[in-house]
Amino acid sequence: MRIENVNKENYINVLPNNENGKKFTFLDESVYAYRDKERIFAIPNEVLQEVLDEINLDLINLNIPIFIIPDQLMLFNEKTNMYIGEYFQGKAYNTHIILGGREIKPTKENIGCLVIHEIGHILMYKALNCTWDTSDKVLEEYKKLRGIPEKWKNINNANWYTRPAEIFAEDFRYLFGADYMLIDPYDKDSDFVKMYGKDLENAPTQEIKNYMIKLLNSLNGI
Repeated sequence: MRIENVNKENYINVLPNNENGKKFTFLDESVYAYRDKERIFAIPNEVLQEVLDEINLDLINLNIPIFIIPDQLMLFNEKTNMYIGEYFQGKAYNTHIILGGREIKPTKENIGCLVIHEIGHILMYKALNCTWDTSDKVLEEYKKLRGIPEKWKNINNANWYTRPAEIFAEDFRYLFGADYMLIDPYDKDSDFVKMYGKDLENAPTQEIKNYMIKLLNSLNGI
C-alpha cells in the first residue's frame, strides 16, 4: 500500500473520482471561509506509515493508494448544484482509500482503528471482486462461516453493526490490528460490543482469520 498526498495543485490528476462519478473540487478561500480551519488536522504521512507498518499482516498484495486529502476538497452535488460541505474521515473504494481531516490532532492511536477497518473493506473488494453495491452477492461463504443471518444485508440496512461488509471490516481490525487499533477513541463505550456482544462472545474465530489470510493470498495466486 502506498501513501499519496493530495493538494490544490495536483488533485485533478491524482485523486480518482468515486464510483458514483461525483467530481471532487477544491474550494477557494472565499467559499471555504465558513469553516473553522484551525480545528481540522491533516494526517501526517509518518503517522499513517507507522500504522501501516504495525498491522499484523503483510499487505503487499493490497497494492492500492491511500490518499490523504485536505478538508477543502469537496464533492459536487449535481442535484442541488452545490458543493457538499463535508470532509472524509475515511472511506474505502474498490481502487483506493481516502483519508480526510480530523477534528482532533491525529496520532497513530486515534487513526489506527479507522485505517485498518478501511483496509478490511479493500481486502473484500479486491479478493471478492466486488463493490459495496455488489458485496451482498459475494459474501455468502463468509456469512456461513461467520454465522451471520441470511436476512442481514448491506444494502438498505440502517444498522451498521448488522451489515455483513461492516462485520467483515471489523473482523479484519480485530484479527490483524495492533493492540492500539482495537480501541476506537470516537466510540470507546461501545467498541466491538454491539457487534460482538458484551463479553465479545461473537468475536471472529481462527477459522475466520484463516479465511481472510486465504483471501489475501489469492490476490497473488498463492
